[in-house]
Amino acid sequence: LVVSGGHTELVLMKDHYEFEVLGQTLDDAVGEAYDKVGRVMNFNYPAGKPVDDAAPLGKHTYTLPIYESKDDYNFSFSGIKSGVLNLVNKCKMKNEEIRINDLACTFQDTVVGVLVNKTIKAVKDFNIKHVIVAGGVAANRGLREHMKEAIDKMEGVKLTFPSFKYCTDNAVMIAVSGYFKYKLNKYKRRITMKERTIAIVNQKGGVAKTTTTLNLGAELAKAGNKVLLVDFDPQSSLTIALGQFDENIPSIADLMQLEIEDRDLLN
Repeated sequence: LVVSGGHTELVLMKDHYEFEVLGQTLDDAVGEAYDKVGRVMNFNYPAGKPVDDAAPLGKHTYTLPIYESKDDYNFSFSGIKSGVLNLVNKCKMKNEEIRINDLACTFQDTVVGVLVNKTIKAVKDFNIKHVIVAGGVAANRGLREHMKEAIDKMEGVKLTFPSFKYCTDNAVMIAVSGYFKYKLNKYKRRITMKERTIAIVNQKGGVAKTTTTLNLGAELAKAGNKVLLVDFDPQSSLTIALGQFDENIPSIADLMQLEIEDRDLLN
């Protein structure tokens, strides 16, 4: 289950990079709905956490509309968003008190109920043994509690949520994605003779590794490529050879302009 400010999807994952989208939002993403509804409740943006914090303090006393077809795995949150807005406007027109905590509780119960029900439907229909919830909204405590309650009732089904600190860490998500992509050989860097710029990162390994790096750079430069040498170790022999020593920033030099002792490398 992928739930965030931009996505709401149920995805059947057979293996890394083997996906089948079973269902998705037909309009607003669930995180987007939280933000829009939270604004009506006078919560600051992003409103997901404030709504989640307010929900346990209230009771499910309101009635809100939401799309919940039992024939598919799709979602729709535009209706409940409009329902909250209409409810608040009616209360204002009648000078009635808007019980924010109760409204937050009703909204969250309704939305989380649909997310959990659709997920459980997919688990039963496809005989799923492992449910993973990911995305920014995976940090929602109401979703975590209700999903765990539902999965605990199912024999042999494992539930995984990321740690709170990783739910919105896009850098980690991309890094992990890149790791599995690399393992599956889905991404291969092909060096062509006509690329505009080729970057070579020098690894630790002393003078021998540095010489290899310089030789590779020289070959590529000879073929007409613009080459950048990058070294993140300010004490390395490559950095010193480049004359680009700096303690605070990585050394980046154009191989075509290097001033090094062995000029034969550039011939």
